[in-house]
Order: sequence, then C-alpha cells, then structure tokens
Amino acid sequence: MKALKITAITFLGIVIAVILLFAGYEILGIFVNQHAADKQEKALMGIMDASDTELLDHYTFVGNSSGTGNHVDLLTLIIVKAEEKGVIEKALEEAYEETGTFPLEYFTVTPLSLSKDSYDPYARFMDEMTIPEDMENCYLISYCDSAPFADNIIGH
Repeated sequence: MKALKITAITFLGIVIAVILLFAGYEILGIFVNQHAADKQEKALMGIMDASDTELLDHYTFVGNSSGTGNHVDLLTLIIVKAEEKGVIEKALEEAYEETGTFPLEYFTVTPLSLSKDSYDPYARFMDEMTIPEDMENCYLISYCDSAPFADNIIGH
C-alpha cells in the first residue's frame, strides 16, 4: 500500500512538473518574442531616422499577422513622408549592406493611399495608427519576420 502511495505521488509530481515546464516555456516565449519585436521596431525606426524621411507613426504587432496557420510573426509598420519612394528603398538597402540584418525581401514599401485599400494584407493593423489627412508623399513601410519562438501560444 505504501509503495502504491509513493508511486502515485511520484507520478502526480512528474505530471505537475511537465505542465509547469510547458507553461514556463510558453511564458518565456511570450517575453522573448515581445523583446525581439521591440528590438526590431527600434532598429527600423533608427534606419528611418537616419534617412531623409519624416517619421509620422509606427506600430508593432506580435502574433499571427496572416490569420493562417499556427505561428508568430513580428510585424512592424512605419508611416513616413519622403520626396520619393527611392529615398526609403535606398535607406533600407544601405542598412542591409552595413548590418546584414533585415533582408530586403521581407520589406514592402507602399504609397499610403494604396495601403488603406482592403487588398493590403496589413490594412487591418492600420486602425492602430494615425493616418495623416494629406497622404501625398506618404508611404507605409512594412517588415514582417518570424519570431524567435515561432510556435508560441500567442500565435494560435
């Protein structure tokens, strides 16, 4: 009887430990993903600050940005005003050449007037941003990358 009691307590202890480890891993993932998003946003804002653009607004989202699959994205949206789209693209290219981070294929630069169109995959996130009334020479820069903990619970 005593051996059965010890076995039951041991089994219960192992089950509780596994549950706590899983929960701890998920909670750690949430914090690491949020830190990575903050770091991404800060770096991208720095790139735009150093260029000939005027920063108007920004927004960063951590979670499943596409609505398909179980994954976590780090999405940063920045609204800038520039004389032409080429100024923005040049700043992004120079930053990539210098640092090797932020691959250019993860970026989209779209005129803001077109970004508000429902065809833009990130239009639903623009409700969180302040859109200028005069959209002339305004662009939406979007950068979407996979999170360090891509299978975290926040993406479900």
